[in-house]
Amino acid sequence: MESTSTSALVPVPHNQSVLQQTTKEQTDHSSSFKGVRDPISVLPPEIAWRCIYEALPLEGETHRAWYPEALLQFTTVSRSWGDLILSTSSFWAEIHVHIWAEDMLAILATFLGLSRESELSLVIWTYPGNEWDHVRELLLPHVPRFRTLNILIQAEADAMFRGEPIHTPLLTSSAVIKDLNLAPFLRELDCNAGVYGPPYCPNLGRLIALTASRLTSLVIRINASEIGEVAGILPLLTRLQDLGLHFYEVDQISDMSCTIPQTTVPCLRSISVWVGLDRWYDPTSFDGLFAAFSVLYPCVAKVTFNISLISNMMAAYLERLQHLETLHFVESFVAVPDECRELFLPTLQELDVGDSKLVQFIKAPNLISLRNVSVRSGEELEQLQSRKLQSLHITIPTAFESAVILRPDILNALRRLTIVLDQTVNNWVVTSLPLLASIQFGRPLDNLNRPGKMLCAQIIYYPETCPSLREIDFGDYVEWDLLFIMLERRNLGRKDATRIEKVSVPFVPLAFRQSLLELLLGRQRRADPSNMVLSLEETRELIFDPSVYVVSHVKVTL
Repeated sequence: MESTSTSALVPVPHNQSVLQQTTKEQTDHSSSFKGVRDPISVLPPEIAWRCIYEALPLEGETHRAWYPEALLQFTTVSRSWGDLILSTSSFWAEIHVHIWAEDMLAILATFLGLSRESELSLVIWTYPGNEWDHVRELLLPHVPRFRTLNILIQAEADAMFRGEPIHTPLLTSSAVIKDLNLAPFLRELDCNAGVYGPPYCPNLGRLIALTASRLTSLVIRINASEIGEVAGILPLLTRLQDLGLHFYEVDQISDMSCTIPQTTVPCLRSISVWVGLDRWYDPTSFDGLFAAFSVLYPCVAKVTFNISLISNMMAAYLERLQHLETLHFVESFVAVPDECRELFLPTLQELDVGDSKLVQFIKAPNLISLRNVSVRSGEELEQLQSRKLQSLHITIPTAFESAVILRPDILNALRRLTIVLDQTVNNWVVTSLPLLASIQFGRPLDNLNRPGKMLCAQIIYYPETCPSLREIDFGDYVEWDLLFIMLERRNLGRKDATRIEKVSVPFVPLAFRQSLLELLLGRQRRADPSNMVLSLEETRELIFDPSVYVVSHVKVTL
């Protein structure tokens, strides 16, 4: 069972009789939890650890900077929480530096001590200024354990308005590596943080020279006008496995011709190129970079592009990659060159792209996973279907007028389906896909969940539909009586179809949970709740009762 933080609304007033009934129900509800044990004290440590880890602000989340404070607060939840957290050194292996925290030095000392012998990641959110000498004194004894350095400094508005210098990520990382002598130990360096002022600085070459001998992952934010210089530095990184280049424009893009390197780095497996230029640019502007890539990185398996135009040189580089398995285009619409009819990628297995026309441009005979494709017509949908496809994630917009039909004779290998239907699209035809094991619906905007109800109705009338189906993520509520009847028809006594053993809905009322669990386990549910109790009219008051707190943003998986 998974949940996220929730917000509560103040209950509205009611008459005395309703208040008395509500008080009695709340008392009964509270008494039912007296014998419930703390789940962290019951679960095996390897599962309990994961539950706590998922509740912490992780990389990429808005509040990640408050990871230390959140972890310290979790130690006070209960004794079992505290014992598990304090004894798990990996929880304390992220060392965060930011001046917003009270007692920053004490928190640093606590994390460094409780991390024991674990390898460490250093995350710098704000330049500590006058506190740097004290921070450095704490960090120095643990330098041999540091493997990752993330510089996530954002613009310091107050300093900018006072005319004080702003510490760019590359300047800061160079100083940190030098002051702490991190170069012999560092494996990963991430300097992609947006700041005011130029993202590129002359210290990049020195920074690469310091870390080149051991660095395996590098993510940097640079000016598009400096592509040639960056391409000349990359051959120094002979152990690099992951490279991220984020290009941003400050001045006009200059001549981007690059010297073709003679070095090959066969260990690099993942590369990402993000182009954040404000105005239109010539697609050939990056040809020098891709020409250098063709020599430097011939063994790449995963490529991510946030770019709006595909040049001939980019297409040629992709076709040269004999080990390419995953290709991701972040932009929803990507223009292709007129003179290039197709992009042939025989080794490609996973494609993540928003534009179905780009899918038609890319010929990948061994493709098994297709994600985030927006389909606008039945013809486009037909062209996406493949006999080898095992995972499909599609979006059907409002403009889709014909019936949405996934043909089982073509998608006979499909195992995982995610389908996002616009709220006005109600012409999805449920077909029986023989190997489909998991289906997920995107959350509808109108909360009616038409596709979820259609699937339940189809299985009620034809329980053998999708005979391999085991998991359904409804994305939103479905009518409880439909869900229970569907599970009874499918899970009890049938031998021609697998049991549906996992369903995901936003919330399950306590009164329904035991019966729902029994059906998911393939057992006959108890007499209560009856189908009448589960009907839409009967459950409306239970779900929308204003006398209880309204819960939002909760997802329950059984």
